[in-house]
Amino acid sequence: MTGSPIHSVLSTYFTRPLRRSFNPLAATILTAILLVPASIGAEPLFHRPNSDGTCVNSSHDGGPCRLSASRKTQWNVYRSPSLGIQFSYPNDRKVIAGCRASKNCVALVTKNNRQSGDYVVAFEVFDGNLDTVAVNQAVFHQEGDHWFAKGHNGTYPAEPLSGPGWQGLKATVDCGISDGGVHASAGDCLWVVVSDGKRSLVADTPGALPIDQNTLRAILSARFTSP
Repeated sequence: MTGSPIHSVLSTYFTRPLRRSFNPLAATILTAILLVPASIGAEPLFHRPNSDGTCVNSSHDGGPCRLSASRKTQWNVYRSPSLGIQFSYPNDRKVIAGCRASKNCVALVTKNNRQSGDYVVAFEVFDGNLDTVAVNQAVFHQEGDHWFAKGHNGTYPAEPLSGPGWQGLKATVDCGISDGGVHASAGDCLWVVVSDGKRSLVADTPGALPIDQNTLRAILSARFTSP
């Protein structure tokens, strides 16, 4: 910036003897410089949302816009004394009972959906421990000490899970015909089984929608209660 008109004005302003007179031009330039980010491309201190709710210059996690967006997602708790389970779910979804024509099945669907067949994620309760239900009611199988899940076109490694009072398995597979039924969508399906040793909960997504963090959070929030 040396040699620029701004530099000349500032040099004159700061090097000349101190006077009681006030220079409006220098004061304006100085104020503008202090308000500009320290370097070209630097991110402003405050973010503002676009009209669609997205953030401008939101490259840093935890910025004001992202915090504001996270506050908009409110969570409810679904409790079923008859099934002996509870889980949390976001307020842009609702619970429908009786999915898969089973009284032991509940599904999360989008707010404008009235049919459990088009679900975001389904939860079904079975009697039995993790190993038995994972094999007989889901897509998992064990080879030695390792668990795998079968998709439409391949086999995928399963990830062990644990939570308060339960152990589980999780895997993402390509959708299609599986041991657990038929998913017509061609996307990825998430399968999770959690168990307290006596009862197990099987959760799966049909692949029609992306597997987002809210869906995974809802599944992992599951708890077993006394039926």
